[in-house]
Amino acid sequence: MRSLSLPESNLSLFTVPKTGGTTIASWVHFLRTDGQEPGENVYNAGWLWSDEIQAEKLRIRRDPVDRFVSGYRNFRDKRGLRLGFAEFLEKFEKLMEEDPNIHHHFQAQHLYYPHAIEDYDYVFDFSRFGEIKQFLEQRTGRRLPAWQHQKARFSNFEVTGKQVDHLREFYAKDYELGFCEPSRPEVGAKSFSFPKTKVAEVAEDGSFAVIVSTMRSGSSLCGHLLAEAGWIWFAGETHHHLVRENGVQAAQEVIRAQGGGTTPKAPPCDKVVSSGALPDGGDFIAERASKIYLLLRHPLAVWRSQKEADWKGCDLGAMADQFQFLRELIEKTEPEKLQALSYYGLTSPSGRETLFGQDLAHYSTNNKTGQPGWGDMGCQ
Repeated sequence: MRSLSLPESNLSLFTVPKTGGTTIASWVHFLRTDGQEPGENVYNAGWLWSDEIQAEKLRIRRDPVDRFVSGYRNFRDKRGLRLGFAEFLEKFEKLMEEDPNIHHHFQAQHLYYPHAIEDYDYVFDFSRFGEIKQFLEQRTGRRLPAWQHQKARFSNFEVTGKQVDHLREFYAKDYELGFCEPSRPEVGAKSFSFPKTKVAEVAEDGSFAVIVSTMRSGSSLCGHLLAEAGWIWFAGETHHHLVRENGVQAAQEVIRAQGGGTTPKAPPCDKVVSSGALPDGGDFIAERASKIYLLLRHPLAVWRSQKEADWKGCDLGAMADQFQFLRELIEKTEPEKLQALSYYGLTSPSGRETLFGQDLAHYSTNNKTGQPGWGDMGCQ
């Protein structure tokens, strides 16, 4: 198997389809051409790949079911596939025999790799793709662009538990050989239910979520409800700059210490209501966050609420900047990480019933006030 090569860094990078290989190749092109963009198709630059293995080897792995779903979305978006998910799943083994392109993208990961997992110096999980970028930046001393290639947007389908079990059986060898991500030992609704996803209880694995909205859009209410539903662990707005891993770690410490919710092992979740906490425009958090909850409210209602609250920053220009910030963050975030929530859904019993399967009329005791309530907890 040929690998992407960084000779000056003594590093070979091994990827397979739907594990971020196009983005990795683009970064390698950037590093080896002194900052040039790779053009429309980085795979035309065949010189980036080499049969020669460098002193150290890096490999990316992805949960096999997650990878399959991503591949299906990519084929629907970009490769002319018209089969529904259930029909594709029923036929895909035969399609793999007939279509080399489908075979290339969907065959098991272990069939690509020439070395056992313990023979690699670095193994990264796709779900923490931002860490790969950080590693390469530290290794090369270069700041890499926040490119995200092969983004698929098709999501008009659902994946059932029975279908997940079928795929886990098909990719059983990948799971046996360590191609699943240890931070996600069980595959469930977290990744494969569209458009709503509920975060299951997970171990302390570095997962991190963010609620983003304009001011006066109900972000505090949103955080409390998500925490009460067991989706997140929430402490209001930490005011940490989320542009590097140390900022995320500092926010996590505050949330774990001061936050609340019904599921203590749920991912810590920060709240961002302006670009102040994301001075890089959200480049880092778009890659690092496991989930970004996008809270939406009608602009005129936001304006009226800001005026009624006598908010000192109540200015049409400032509000327009906030909506522009949200738009740019959406464009640079992988669709599967985004979950749009409606202010109107959160503030109505029927909306909460639809979203959470129950009408959450209150949330757990506020650490700041000692009483249940809808206001911002506030971090000390």
